Parts: sequence; structure tokens; C-alpha cells
Amino acid sequence: MAHKAATQLKSVQWAWKQNGQFAKWASKYTKHLSASELLNEYEHHLRFWLWCMRKYRRCEPEEADVVLFTREDLWEALKRQPDGLTKEERKKLRELDRELKEHAHWMAKALPELPQIRRRLKPPRSHWWWFLDKLAEKKKRQQTAPKVTK
Repeated sequence: MAHKAATQLKSVQWAWKQNGQFAKWASKYTKHLSASELLNEYEHHLRFWLWCMRKYRRCEPEEADVVLFTREDLWEALKRQPDGLTKEERKKLRELDRELKEHAHWMAKALPELPQIRRRLKPPRSHWWWFLDKLAEKKKRQQTAPKVTK
């Protein structure tokens, strides 16, 4: 299984390096998927990215990129189909989103060009996944801020 994932990753990396448009291409592929199918894709990509970060403390930018673009596609699907997820699937989405937010600092590390991507895409602030670097900065400031005692 790990070998298969590594082989797939290498082909993804090759595709990215060939034209720099892999996430854009993947996003076109996912447009026809249902919200439920996209939730599964989001979970798959998020879990793989977290595995890479935990194991190697790094990953290729396209691995992180695909997580964010899949989350965007899921948002689009839910906009088209507001009832596209069951109650259990909505709970799973909240859990996955919480996990992604918890690892905002890893996303900032894995995808240092996130500000440039954001400038290009111009997402609204409600699409918080494009602002994970900002969330990581905020959390870091809160952790290092001196505590004021009364």
C-alpha cells in the first residue's frame, strides 16, 4: 500500500513539475463528483498529507495544494447541493476541518507560496483554508504573547 501511494505521489509530482497545473487539473476532474465523494477525496488527501508531514516533517507543495483545492471543490459542491452530505458526513467534515486547522503551521511550512496562491485566486475570508498561514501566525503570536496578570 505504501509503495502504491509513493508511486502515485511520484506521478503526481512529475505531473506538477511538467506544467505546474496539477491542482488546477485535479480540480477540473473533481467538478463532477458529489459532495459525498468529494468529502472522501478530501479525507484521503488530508490523511495522506498529514501522514507525510508526521513521517518526514515535509512534503511536496502539490501534496498540500491538493488538500486545499479539494476542500474548495467540496465547498463548491455544497453550494450546488446544500443537502449533499448526511448528518454523519457533516460531522466528519467538521472533524477533518478541525484537524486541518490544528495543523495550520504545517500547511504554512509545506506551502510557503500560499500568499501568492491567495492573491491569484482572491478567495473570500469565509474560505478559511486559503488563510491557514494567517491562522498559524495568529496561533504563534497567542502562544508567545506575555500573559497579563491582574
